[in-house]
Amino acid sequence: MDTPGLADDVTKHNAAAAITAALKRGGFYRVVFVVRELNGRCLPSDKTTMQLIMEAAPTITDFGIIVNQVNPDWLDFMTRNPENRHEWIKALMMGLPLVTPSIHFIPRVEALVNKENAKHQAPQEVIDFILRCPGMVILPEDVKLVQVNQFAAMQEQLEHRTMILQSNKSQMEQEIQRLGILMNAAEERGNRARADADPAHSDACTQAGQGAEAEQALRRANQGRVPVAIMTLGISELLRWW
Repeated sequence: MDTPGLADDVTKHNAAAAITAALKRGGFYRVVFVVRELNGRCLPSDKTTMQLIMEAAPTITDFGIIVNQVNPDWLDFMTRNPENRHEWIKALMMGLPLVTPSIHFIPRVEALVNKENAKHQAPQEVIDFILRCPGMVILPEDVKLVQVNQFAAMQEQLEHRTMILQSNKSQMEQEIQRLGILMNAAEERGNRARADADPAHSDACTQAGQGAEAEQALRRANQGRVPVAIMTLGISELLRWW
């Protein structure tokens, strides 16, 4: 499934419906948001899309981010200066309800610039990154319609929040502390999911019963599934795992 992003005024309603429908299929998901950098900055529209999808599916607890079509010179600068990379990631995460340590940068491929319907084999490192991203079970009843009509207001709110943080040292320190706590928790969940994937699946297969216990067993068991489909949803790519 391939739909445009939520920032497109012409197609945003169709995009929101397609994203909602994909999430409502239910199952185990690995969610990867594909964002862009422009002149070394993260785009507010990308952050807004991420937050709208998170709010529509509040059981999204973990996700990955691919920064696509990155300027090679900028990427080289970021690679040689880890502190700058850290600051850029901090700016990307600032104000979002969730954060992730799973971030991968893909340099711009000049041979694909201004090309239509060009074929390109994803590098193995990109595939490996996606396979390492943590995931979670999303149940259909947990998903609401993506509220694309709130896009402009939410983007303005995120930009205003960023301006306040940049001008208020105390609030910025609190936000950095919040991001640190969330980042540590996300890293722990990812490590635990990878370590427990196989035994959790085996244990769940032996469990009987209905209701909350069975649902929790399903959530734990699905931590190590293999992919059967990739759904590209605007700037977001969702891998559904069975």
